[in-house]
Amino acid sequence: MPLFYFHTQDGAPLSDSDGTELEDADAARIEASRILGQLVEERPSHIWLDHDFRITVMDESGAVLFALALTEATMPAAPASRLNRGR
Repeated sequence: MPLFYFHTQDGAPLSDSDGTELEDADAARIEASRILGQLVEERPSHIWLDHDFRITVMDESGAVLFALALTEATMPAAPASRLNRGR
């Protein structure tokens, strides 16, 4: 089975030097989603501190396969009538 490396960022980068054996890239996508959810669950307040939650997944050759990120975006308050426009 191929190795996938899940490098995370939640305010500070953390490199995955061990890797995880998974069946294929689809399984790596599922694992990346699980890891991102775990990061948010463990450190939910970090989202609001301008910390991006990001996972970059690489294969055994060091090629980046994909990245998954969660970013906070604060928006000014708007009346509900403006939010429901177009319905």
